[in-house]
This record gives sequence, C-alpha cells and structure tokens, in this order.
Amino acid sequence: MPPPPSIEEPGKQSWLRMLYRYRLQFQAMASASTIYFAGGLKLAWCIFEKPVSGSEKLIDTHLLTIAWFVGVAAGAIIAGAFVHRVSKNISHWTSGTLLLLGGLLFACAPTSFACILSSCLLEGSAYGINQVQGLVTAGEVAHKHIRGLLVSSERVFLWLGICLQLFCTRLWFLYEPTKSYPLHLNQLHGTVVILMALCALACNTLYRFESPLLLHMQERNLAATYVMNRLQSTSYTSAELTQKHEECKQMLEHDAGRQTTRKAVRKSNSLPLLKVLLLRCYGTVSLSLPVSRTFVTASMTGLNCAINCVYLLSLCGVLASILGALCVDICGRRRITVICLLFSGTCAFLLAGVLRYIYEQISLVLLTHLTFELVVYLMWCYQAFICAGVSLISSVYMSEAFTVSAKACCLALVVVCEQFVQIALALLVFYTDFNEPHFFFIVGVLGMLLGILALFTLPETMKTSLYECLLKFNNVP
Repeated sequence: MPPPPSIEEPGKQSWLRMLYRYRLQFQAMASASTIYFAGGLKLAWCIFEKPVSGSEKLIDTHLLTIAWFVGVAAGAIIAGAFVHRVSKNISHWTSGTLLLLGGLLFACAPTSFACILSSCLLEGSAYGINQVQGLVTAGEVAHKHIRGLLVSSERVFLWLGICLQLFCTRLWFLYEPTKSYPLHLNQLHGTVVILMALCALACNTLYRFESPLLLHMQERNLAATYVMNRLQSTSYTSAELTQKHEECKQMLEHDAGRQTTRKAVRKSNSLPLLKVLLLRCYGTVSLSLPVSRTFVTASMTGLNCAINCVYLLSLCGVLASILGALCVDICGRRRITVICLLFSGTCAFLLAGVLRYIYEQISLVLLTHLTFELVVYLMWCYQAFICAGVSLISSVYMSEAFTVSAKACCLALVVVCEQFVQIALALLVFYTDFNEPHFFFIVGVLGMLLGILALFTLPETMKTSLYECLLKFNNVP
C-alpha cells in the first residue's frame, strides 16, 4: 500500500514553537531518559574508572568490569519477550525497580564484592529493558519532524551520566576527605543511582502516555485517538491526526501481510537488521575499554594529568552528542553518518600510525609529551565523530528500521550483540598482549568501509513517517 501524501500545515513553525507544541512527547520519554542517565553513571564506573570493591583479586575487578554488560544483555533478552505485548509502563516500572534495588545494594554495602556485582547485574538489566522499550516508544510517539531529536535522548543522557560520574570522581580525589570520613565513594555513586531510580518511577507515574500504535494493535481506537490528541497538543481531529491514524493502520496491515510466513518476516527485517547492527557495533567501540585505557595513558603524559583526565573525553562525547541531536532532523541521517564514518576512520588510521611510531621508536622520540598530546587530540576528534554521527544515528535508525511485530526482538538482538562486543574487547585487554596500533588500524579500516557502504545502502529517513521508513529500508532510494 502506498504511503499517504504528506500534509503540510499552514504556516511554517519555528523550531522552538515546534518543541513547545510537542512537549508531551518529550515528557513521555522522561522516565526512559532518567534510566539512560543512570546507565551512563554505571558505564563510567565500569569502563572509564577502575571498579572498586572490598576484594583485591584481579579476577574480581575483571568481573565487575563486564558485569554491567552481562546485565544489559540479559535485560534486552527479557525485553524482547514482552515489549509491544504489554504496556510500556510495565517495562519502565520494572526498570525503575531494578535500578532502585541496584542502587540500594551499592549504597548499603559499598565494599562487598557480592553486593556490588549483584548491583551491576541489576542495573544492567534495568538499562537493557529500558533501552529496548525506550527506542520502540520514542519512534512511535514522536512527530516525524522531531523523531531524530527525541530518539537521540538515549545517547545524550547516557553521555551526561558518564560525564557526571567522572567529574564527581575527579572532585572526590582532588579534595579527598580524611580516612576517617564515613562516606565511601561507592556510597555516593549508589545514592545518586537511588535518586535517579526514584525520579524514573515518579516520571513514569506522572507521564503515563502509551504508544498509539500499541493501542491500535489492541483495537482500542478511542484510547489511541485520545493519546494522539494529547501528544499532538490538539483537541480536535485535524488532517494531521487523520494521517497519523492512517499510518498506524498501514503499518499494522503491512505487518499482518508479512506475518503469514516466517520467511516473509525474515525478508523484511534481515537486511535492515544487518545495516543497523554493523553501525551500532562500530559505534560502541568508542565506549570500550581499549579506547578508555589508551586515552588514560596518553593524557597522563601528553596533558600532564596527575589524576585521571578521562573526564575530558566524556565532555567531548556530551558536546558531540548534543550537536548531533540538534542536527539530525535538519541535515539528515545518511549524510551525517557517511561523513562521520569516514572522518572517524581517518582519525583511527592516524592514531594507529602515531601509536606505532611511539611504541617502535620510543627511545628516539625527543618530545614524548608532544607526541602523546597529539594522540589525545586525535582521540577527541575520533570520539566527536563517533558520538555525533554514528552512535546517535544508529539509535535513530533502530527506532525506524523494523516491522511492528519484529521490532522488539530485532532491537534486543542488536543490544545483545553490542554487549558481546564490549565484553570481548574487555577480555582481550585483560588476557592478551593487546596491541593498540593494530586495534586502531582495524577500526580505521572498518570506518572507511562502513562509510562507503552507508553511502549506498542506508536510506534517508528524515521527516518521513515510520511506514515510509519501512519501505525505504527495503528499497533504498
């Protein structure tokens, strides 16, 4: 069935006026954004810092590093089973409760290895459930002109959480209290997580907006009309609302026509799944342990950091994510992705060359600190391109690429593969003679190849309906 013709409203609205009109759509994502923020806190604690517990065994530190990722994978698998089958409020209540339990364990037993490990698993599960549900909901409640900005909240709030955790840790060690001070650093982290969990539960109670598409699936048409009126900030049946109803029906009819055989379902989703999976796994490398360790080493020498300066890398990630979120609905998805993939690959190539020169010619390098300073600047550029145009755009594509019945399972699969990449890279750092120049050379090659592939295989979905996105992903213009 062809997509309905676009309906232009009289008078072009300013950007700020549009944000105000669709403010309830952002409120619908408030609970999910809070849990994304808490996920950033824990990700920073696991990867960008050295996990602290009462145990001094090396294996325990390694387990704490990967525990959150295991939890995220488990949460995504659980979410794949019930997201789009029950109300989104159930998912957010579950995520908020798990996050609250994890924060309580962290705050009450800050030096117990078992409690901290359990906390990482619980918080990871909360994030995994929330990530699948949040991406599904954001794509379905958002107006097509702000869908990219709304979905981008996942990356923006994740990086804000990372940045806050690293800044707090730096301030703690700069003004380290006396040894008799009763508060442990882990307790401070746990307290912030508890506050985020309570905030998420409160937002879920205050802003109870359901996906109109799910209501149509349940044949609750009156409820769907009411929710659409609320989300569009209008109290009458406008042409835009009529079009939205037709789009929901078309998506469900498209999905029903493909559900007759499993082969049809696989055919509709396998190619979009492969595209999104490659993009997402490449983007997750910027949050991995090898990148963090390399930046710490380079900043210690190049920037003369007496204390871990990795917060500078997180600040770069925050600013780049915000910039990408503001541009994604103006400049387009594909254009930003291609440019950032090619430039991030170039930065990775340069990093590999400089690091190889340092490691092979270290005795001949006269100004070592300047060479490491160059590494720091290249890593800032690499992080900025990845955050602005790869990780963030992959989140937007994840919300647009799949059919209704298969979306939750496809998103869960992408999230699980993303965590496997993180775990594999962490284990390589722990148990092999990890070679940073070779690593960044491989990343550079992948960036260049993916940039070329993205130019020809990724669709441009800016300002198009979800139904049009489905058609474009299978028939790239």
